[in-house]
Amino acid sequence: MPYVIRNAAGEIESLHSSSPSSQAELLPPEHPELLAFVMGKQDGRMDSLDLDFIRVIEDVITLLVEKRVFRYTDLPEAVQQKLNQRRTTRQKESNLQVLTELEKPLF
Repeated sequence: MPYVIRNAAGEIESLHSSSPSSQAELLPPEHPELLAFVMGKQDGRMDSLDLDFIRVIEDVITLLVEKRVFRYTDLPEAVQQKLNQRRTTRQKESNLQVLTELEKPLF
């Protein structure tokens, strides 16, 4: 089982195969904080990359539908619902951004 050292904020700072000090904490390999640290999610890097990648996948699906490689209705209904929800949410965010920009002074 891996040992971790935490910083003052309680976040995992380093990972060790044996206890480097008396302050090291033993965690099970499947511990969520440990997995997040190993995957780089502690600082939000993977979350950001995941969101960017999801957007790429959405764009690829849209392109394939537009090129008539397959029909949107060929996708499982659960996938259609998720894509629709994301599209609706993005549209709302876009509209909000336009409104916010309109409220900024021009000079």
